[in-house]
Amino acid sequence: MAYFGKMVAPRDGRKRLSLIKMPDFDDSVIFKQFERTLVGQVLNPSQAHRVKALLAFLPSLWKCEDRVRGLEMGKGRFQFWFENESDLQQVMTK
Repeated sequence: MAYFGKMVAPRDGRKRLSLIKMPDFDDSVIFKQFERTLVGQVLNPSQAHRVKALLAFLPSLWKCEDRVRGLEMGKGRFQFWFENESDLQQVMTK
């Protein structure tokens, strides 16, 4: 790790916190669990309350109503789970 400039101790005498080393873990299970998901957010704060309407409307627009599930995550965010990769790819190309 390279440091640029001098490391100076805080003037108020506080000790610096030490770095935390995270243990290595296999994240392939997490990637596998979320490989066919699409996450989005409504960018206009005044329209964030309309996420439920998006969850109902978008699958019909994508023509995959019975093969996708939607979830409201709060603060204008949403997530869709697709049953198969081809549906997700079709949505991403539109």
